[in-house]
Amino acid sequence: MRRGQLAPDGAGALARNLPDLGSSLPMEAEEIPAGMCSWERSLPDPRELTAHPRRPEPDRGGGTELATFAAMIPLLAWTVLLVSAMDHWTTYLCLRQPVSGWQVTEANPISAWLFQMVGLNQGLWLDTAFTVLGIAFLVRTRRVPEELKLLFLAVVVASTAYAVHNNLEAIYRLGLSPLGG
Repeated sequence: MRRGQLAPDGAGALARNLPDLGSSLPMEAEEIPAGMCSWERSLPDPRELTAHPRRPEPDRGGGTELATFAAMIPLLAWTVLLVSAMDHWTTYLCLRQPVSGWQVTEANPISAWLFQMVGLNQGLWLDTAFTVLGIAFLVRTRRVPEELKLLFLAVVVASTAYAVHNNLEAIYRLGLSPLGG
């Protein structure tokens, strides 16, 4: 479109004061659809946008694999199993036989009920089996988001480590050996 001509869409816009930019314009005025400015032409089509854009893939170039959720979940799962084994062992040492002058009880009411119902040894084996099955399910399922898995596993590690600490403190106060001797 040259200066002084009407726009081809018939809108009556007069391009009198426009400088002649020649071919430096991205498109000629005749190419712009009716009712659309030139800057609107560069916007993406709204139908191409999705409500939930895909999460970008993590950069695997210079970082460590331990920093990804996928690597941290098995690491925390193994830590849960290790700390749970320590909890079961220290619980066994504290509760296997009475200590003169001390009344030692299980602080977890669910575990205390289980130990009363089936006994200490069988209760610890059942607890171990349920822990292993629960952790295996949590690690393998896709129904739980990875962030929630990490949060749950971290809370279990922290709370079980606290129980182990309390059990070790009780073992030393009771004068027992942590090795079972």
